[in-house]
Amino acid sequence: MLRYFQFDNMSEPRHRKLTAMGFASLVSTGRPKVIGQLFEILNVWQDVSREIDEALEQSAIEGSK
Repeated sequence: MLRYFQFDNMSEPRHRKLTAMGFASLVSTGRPKVIGQLFEILNVWQDVSREIDEALEQSAIEGSK
């Protein structure tokens, strides 16, 4: 499933977040094919979470100036 998907090539953070949300919806189905790709999906979620944390830190730094 994810072998053909190049998450790193998405340039818009908004699209990456939307994709992660879509994966969350797929995981909630409990389908074996999706669960079999859980490791790759968790990597996507981790990347998006890291981006969100970095954006929050940046906005906090800019807000304190």
